[in-house]
Amino acid sequence: MKNYTLKSIFLLYVFTLTFSIFTLAGRTSLAQSIILVDYGSSPSENIYGLEGWNVVLKSSNQVYSSLGPAGLQTNSNCSEFSDYRGISGSSRNFRYGERIVVTWYNTSNQEIRFIPRISFNDPDEPDTGITGTWFTMRDFTNFRRAMITIEPLSSAKSVFNIFRNGINAAAGNHSLVNINLHIEWGEQNELKQYLICDKIELMTDADTLPPQKPTNLTYQLLSDSRVKLNWDIGVDNVSVTDYFIYLDNKIEGYSRTNSFTVSFLEPFKQYTFTITALDQIRNESQKSDPVTITTLPFQGRNDLIRPTDFIYLGAFKFPSGWEFGGDALAYNPQGDGGQSGSGSIDGYPGSLFSNNIDQPTFCYVAEINIPPPIISTTHNPDELNTAINLQPFTNIRPNSINNWTDVDVWRLGLAYLSPRGLQSSPKLYHSWGYHFQLGESKSASLCWCNPSNLADTNSYGGPWYIGLSNSPPYDPALNDYMFSVPQTWADSFTSGRALIIGRARQGGISGLGPTLYAISPWNLGNPPPIFTELNFSKLLEYGSVYNATDTTYPNSILNYNLADDWKGADWLSINNKSAVMIIGRKGLGDHWYGFQGESTPLSWIEFNIPFPDFYPTDPDGKGHRANHYTPMIILYDPVQLAAVASGSINSYEPQPYAALRLDTSIFYGRSKIIKSASFDPINKILYAVEADALQEGENLIHVWKLQDSQTEVKESKLIPTEFKLYQNFPNPFNPRTKIKWQSPVSGRHTLKVFDILGNEIYTLIDEYKPAGIYEVEFQSSTDQYQLTSGVYFYKLTVGKYVKINKMLFIK
Repeated sequence: MKNYTLKSIFLLYVFTLTFSIFTLAGRTSLAQSIILVDYGSSPSENIYGLEGWNVVLKSSNQVYSSLGPAGLQTNSNCSEFSDYRGISGSSRNFRYGERIVVTWYNTSNQEIRFIPRISFNDPDEPDTGITGTWFTMRDFTNFRRAMITIEPLSSAKSVFNIFRNGINAAAGNHSLVNINLHIEWGEQNELKQYLICDKIELMTDADTLPPQKPTNLTYQLLSDSRVKLNWDIGVDNVSVTDYFIYLDNKIEGYSRTNSFTVSFLEPFKQYTFTITALDQIRNESQKSDPVTITTLPFQGRNDLIRPTDFIYLGAFKFPSGWEFGGDALAYNPQGDGGQSGSGSIDGYPGSLFSNNIDQPTFCYVAEINIPPPIISTTHNPDELNTAINLQPFTNIRPNSINNWTDVDVWRLGLAYLSPRGLQSSPKLYHSWGYHFQLGESKSASLCWCNPSNLADTNSYGGPWYIGLSNSPPYDPALNDYMFSVPQTWADSFTSGRALIIGRARQGGISGLGPTLYAISPWNLGNPPPIFTELNFSKLLEYGSVYNATDTTYPNSILNYNLADDWKGADWLSINNKSAVMIIGRKGLGDHWYGFQGESTPLSWIEFNIPFPDFYPTDPDGKGHRANHYTPMIILYDPVQLAAVASGSINSYEPQPYAALRLDTSIFYGRSKIIKSASFDPINKILYAVEADALQEGENLIHVWKLQDSQTEVKESKLIPTEFKLYQNFPNPFNPRTKIKWQSPVSGRHTLKVFDILGNEIYTLIDEYKPAGIYEVEFQSSTDQYQLTSGVYFYKLTVGKYVKINKMLFIK
């Protein structure tokens, strides 16, 4: 046996104590569990563990019980607020890093679900006497959950972590801890009598340390729009539970494993990713080392529209009186004098139909002209042109829809169709729904009217059902966006049904992605009798939210998020290319139902009393939320939609083949929400409404020109921001290639060469240049540049404008 000196024993003791302190999870001192009160079967059997804390708080309906571990039990049925149990004493400083834990016992033979509340300043029940602040407690075993499940004749714990900031900030000096028992939405309060409050503890072991940053981030290119990221499992003092994926320093994804596939990227574009790790109470690590990737060049067919085909032209304003509307948009080729009348002089012929405020007593439809859009270099809305009213706001709804009693916020679809079938004149189709239509509700909601005279009640037709009145598709999957497809396409694939209707209801109520259904009312009369049930062709319908969990979404759109908000759709075409476009705002990262400002699930604060005031940071109120959003256009392949109509593939199989992430700098509003869209198929112009762009409900209309990026770019007076490449396809048999371009804007000019896999090979130029004409001679066989035979791409970037072209070298 070794002989230890007094000094060595002391040093060993200090080392052991120090090691213990620093290895305890997130603690700055040795963790403790202090009994505030352990209730016995009588007051004399109570146990107290904090000096000066020995006064029991107890409502009159609480009695001591010897059942189970013994404790306080409700002796009769009571309401949601009429019970409390707790402990008080001398003032104590409750600190960040501490937590209150309550142990419960279920005396019944049934499972009970409950959510207790905790207060540090209210000594009685929450809604009488002294009214203080009550916070929602969490499940001790899973901090994500507020709802606690306790099995028959078993114990369970609730926990409240002491935070310094946010809606659950409770750090400070307190002289009481009081508990109110809430039973599943307050609807089963009779179950309170079966729950015993065993004890209330103060623990000093709350996890305050973030995980270590993830390491070894790698990637795999899956397509021209998807990349799979992998990293090593995170390290934490307790455990890593999930991860945030950042794209260019903004949250892009959320994962509970060490892998994530990013979707909806643009072809042949550079992106930088980092990862952070989170533990159970959302302590977040530092970002991982970044990885930068370049997506593959566009892999789709030549007859599909590409993201590079969209050229932004600017925006214009609605006239005064259009606030809080814009939920639907329809292009009228005959409006404002048609394609060759006075309204066409400025290059934007036709007109647009839309609506004003979407509340129950409004949502009237009117018509405006289309002024030239403007790109404001100062982002000043006063520089934008303002549209002019052509037809006044009109209530075009039939009485059967005006008499709906449950409307909260209208949902409206609009589409202009030229005469077809039994129609004798053009029609403005309109479809009606409201936000809180849930489940298997079904209304006759489709109508038409005369686009040249909205007030002509003799021209009104409808309402009609879409499908059978008692069968799917139900209202939550309908009555939002509407558009037409080419009649020749419809004749080939959807039995002539050329009018498309659909919706993408947040929260998955319409399914786990957008819906598309084709109909043809014109074949059943002019107009069909009211309440006619229209046959339909299903083109797109994803899986049910009722088959999903909080982490799995069977048969969903890629990277589905409950906060996805797809608000507009149309058929796009240019030259021999086409696509079905859906536009809106993509939810990114984690999701929850609640408020944006706290990035906190509603279940965390749903039972807080008083209910937190979120208006300063969340003026839109509660709803389905995500960590981050990006306005986006997704493109579907008409061939796949035709395959669904024919029954050759399932309705959930089509996925967007490409996406365009809209430049957020073009938006004027805080939220960057697209409310609706419509395409001018004659002039190849896309219009989209930005909601609340100028505050107080004022909207803008943004404008894009579709221009085939597969062909040489032609100069256009309507597109002053584009730049021209003089040589699109260098001579493959000449090792000397001259790339020449004209830029009307000053900015940083970058010219890079990439291989077919999107890997950067050379940077030919990277410097600031004023507007002008430039050329770079590229000799592929010099010592500086060595290229083997094959296909390459060069990418020219001038400011925010990008052009990509192909080079073929044959030696």
